[in-house]
Amino acid sequence: RLADLVEAGGPAPRTVERAAALGWRLAGWHTAVHLAVKESAGAVRPGELAGEFEERLGAFGVRARLVERVDGWAFWTTSESEAAAVEPGALRSMLVDALRAVEADHRGLVVCAGVGGGYPGTAGIARSLDEARPACLLAPTESGAPGGSNVEHIDAVSLKRLLVGWYPS
Repeated sequence: RLADLVEAGGPAPRTVERAAALGWRLAGWHTAVHLAVKESAGAVRPGELAGEFEERLGAFGVRARLVERVDGWAFWTTSESEAAAVEPGALRSMLVDALRAVEADHRGLVVCAGVGGGYPGTAGIARSLDEARPACLLAPTESGAPGGSNVEHIDAVSLKRLLVGWYPS
């Protein structure tokens, strides 16, 4: 379970073994993404979309293994360098393209994504996931602009980061 992996104090050795068996990379710099369905098309149920998301993300260059969460799905990308992890521009662009492709296949479906910051190690996965979920909540606020994408990244100096800090309280 994802919760076992990101628990405080770090994961138990057995959890690390299970994560490795699933193909989850734990070493390196991680950037997490949270996906959620904002509006559902009548005939499609959100739970049926995970495979389609993975396929579309792969087609646009994002190798993702989605983990189901209560309010959507999460995944993370891993890089060896800090520079690649903390610059989410390419990831954000690929997410926009993939989500638009999924929405195009399902009339009335609106999907949003939040991208967390890039952080090292297993603790970095948890930290980035903690940022990605509220970023996903803020993503639909951008869609009203021309070319809005429903994908939001929380960067280190944004006003939205202050809102995300306030959100849990």
